[in-house]
Amino acid sequence: MNTRFFHRKAGVQVALCMALAALLTSPLHADGFTVGAPVKCKWQKIGNYYTGKIARRNGNTVFIQYDDGDTETTEIQYCKLIDPNQTKPARNNQNNQNNNQDSSNIKKLEARSSGSDNWQDWSISLAGGKGRLKANGTGQHMSWDIELPGRDVKVLTCIQGSQWWTKWQYRYGGNQLIAEASSLTEWKIDSTYNRLKVRTRWSGDTDQWIVSGKKGEMKVTRNGGSWPSWEIEDNMPGEDFHMKMAAIFAIIVATEMPH
Repeated sequence: MNTRFFHRKAGVQVALCMALAALLTSPLHADGFTVGAPVKCKWQKIGNYYTGKIARRNGNTVFIQYDDGDTETTEIQYCKLIDPNQTKPARNNQNNQNNNQDSSNIKKLEARSSGSDNWQDWSISLAGGKGRLKANGTGQHMSWDIELPGRDVKVLTCIQGSQWWTKWQYRYGGNQLIAEASSLTEWKIDSTYNRLKVRTRWSGDTDQWIVSGKKGEMKVTRNGGSWPSWEIEDNMPGEDFHMKMAAIFAIIVATEMPH
């Protein structure tokens, strides 16, 4: 009998058992939040959930690489594991129909009042008609009345606890978007499954902005002169109308209002 074979086989079995025991008792594997695991996490711990993967983990702290290219360090309590075979829920058909209408294209934005009231009254031209945007209050307590043709938009309000211009909620039809600034020249507009990025076209030039997303770009350019007037080249067919409107608000807040 070849005893060396049996000793070697027994040694391999012991090693496998020890490795399996270590795997089962490891805190990195017990909760499933392992490096490479697909997850959805709350952006900045208070925003909407976005999908990505865990790139690194140290205790309960994880470094997330999001599918849209953004990254952040957060904690596992703000993340959920997702099934790799899980598919995204279908979007609301009514919203898709509205988004595909040419009437949702945004054309022009113009102040209705002077700078004496900090540019709080605006008109906006759409392909299907005109609307009005009017701010109430100032700073942390500011809200907006929004009148748009055929659109159920309620208010845009500052989120309490933030420097007043850095984080906003855009509410419509029971839904909510988040507009968040990393600086006066760079914003992100977040919905449940989508994100737009708003940034100046040239560094230091706040007269030209680009709104970009998966469905194209929207160029927003300020006309010359002291009276605020913006021309909008909307090349985002099929993009969510309210996402684009929230981006417009970000530009107004960043560019026209005192901070």
